[in-house]
Amino acid sequence: MKIAYLLSRTTGGLPQYTAELANHVESESTDVHVFKPVTTSADEIFSDEVTQRDVFRPDGLSHVALNEKGLQPIKNFRSVVSYRNISLIDDFNPDIIHVTDNLLPHVAFYLKWYSMDEKYPIVVTHHAVRSGGLMSRGDDLSEDESLMSATAVTLEKVLNTALPRPRVERYIVHTESSKEILQTRSGVPTSRIPHGAYEIFSSYDAQCYEERNTVLLFGRLVPSKGFDTLIRAAPLLAETDLPDLRIVIAGSGEISEELLELIKEYEQIFEVYNYYIPDEEVAELFSRATVVAIPQKVQAGHSGTLTIAFSFGKPVVATNIGEFPELVEESGSGRIVPPEDPERLAEAIHEVLSNEDRNEMKQSSKRMSEKLSWSNVAKEHMNMYESHV
Repeated sequence: MKIAYLLSRTTGGLPQYTAELANHVESESTDVHVFKPVTTSADEIFSDEVTQRDVFRPDGLSHVALNEKGLQPIKNFRSVVSYRNISLIDDFNPDIIHVTDNLLPHVAFYLKWYSMDEKYPIVVTHHAVRSGGLMSRGDDLSEDESLMSATAVTLEKVLNTALPRPRVERYIVHTESSKEILQTRSGVPTSRIPHGAYEIFSSYDAQCYEERNTVLLFGRLVPSKGFDTLIRAAPLLAETDLPDLRIVIAGSGEISEELLELIKEYEQIFEVYNYYIPDEEVAELFSRATVVAIPQKVQAGHSGTLTIAFSFGKPVVATNIGEFPELVEESGSGRIVPPEDPERLAEAIHEVLSNEDRNEMKQSSKRMSEKLSWSNVAKEHMNMYESHV
């Protein structure tokens, strides 16, 4: 079987997701080509057996990139036009085209323009299923998200409605709630296939060990991630009996002056790495962590941070939204708390750090990693592909 993966994102978790999936599907004796931007954060992760086709210009069209760097009209125009190279998929003549990072408007346009849906079955993975309305805050983004982020999400919805879109044979999502929403809205058969637990980060030799009472928050620092809730929980944790307490915040994004002042006031317990974290540093940060905090305010899909925590066997404190109750609390991997509640977050973190049964949480987390192995995820994808060939 010949699979063409189509990747449009250059940074964040989606290139890594595509690399993990492509590598493990290729190991099932499948011919895999990945059509992608010329540079991505996962270029060194793809196996030698996976053919990388560097045919698109990098863009800055994600709402996070727009929020951090602005519109960049010339760069983004050139990037969008470069997606006419989708026509090169015909040279490969695949059995399946799989769009791995949501169906962005310009990708959908060129797939339709070149009649790819008439030649090949198209499968699309949606990592986050947004609400059906145009207004974004409260459903897709937190109430305190920036105007640029809210505008970008709304514009994406408008373009998805206005521009031609290809016929999609199947959608893939990671949660039951996303499956129900998307299948009802689109009428397209939708499969729930779990997001694999990232193996690439744990393969690095981090040369460091778990440090006691170290709390890690990892990921892009946007309001919906709830990093402000953890920062506001710091004074409460600082008053407890936890020795050597460290709160590590790692990721690119804007931190408000108010939160920076709070960090400065409690600088003896904070470590802040406010930039895009390279893969080898990801391994170091998770190796050091005693517990991983995921205080999300909004969760429309799957948390990549959660799967990294599982791969390192780390207990998790997350909010009681989305899939966290099932994957964290019911699995025994950690605790859940209400969103935007610094007091409850501090209590749960203190409980995990003080809990003599924390090793059981670590073992439960590792079992979740095994359950969500990429080998298992690849087999589910192969079964789905074969049903469309």
